[in-house]
Amino acid sequence: MDAVDLELTDEAESPTDIDPFTIVDSGFEVPSGAVAYTRVKECVVETPIDIHMLLGHTHDYGVHFSFDLIRKSGPKADIPEQLYYATDGPTLRDNPEIRFFDAPGIPLAAGDVLRVTCRWTNPTEATLSWPEEMCVGLMYYTPSRGFLLCDSGARSDAA
Repeated sequence: MDAVDLELTDEAESPTDIDPFTIVDSGFEVPSGAVAYTRVKECVVETPIDIHMLLGHTHDYGVHFSFDLIRKSGPKADIPEQLYYATDGPTLRDNPEIRFFDAPGIPLAAGDVLRVTCRWTNPTEATLSWPEEMCVGLMYYTPSRGFLLCDSGARSDAA
């Protein structure tokens, strides 16, 4: 169960529209008995945006979540920059750390790559898959273009 706290403001207090951008790997299956089963999902940024908030999400069997930015130009091109890291699935499910980035946020250029890595250990006798287990990176970004989704099942205007 998710909850969101909303606070009403007027345009003078919050003049910037912000939208969610979600990276989802919904096409995985963690085999029964698997230890450190790892999946990597990459999304290419098509339009320049700024990231203002980021969190990771898995469920009970998640043992690793990381979110990396790979710039495609400049002095740090092709060197992954870790923006988020966590190792506790139940915490990622119930109370994930939320990373906020001071204005103007983290700028992303067209062509930059966002990489989400999830790892699970499955001590059960069943295969784990979406939605009982998850691998989700959630961001808020500007300038606002509406909800963006990059999912392993299909490419969207965000990927």
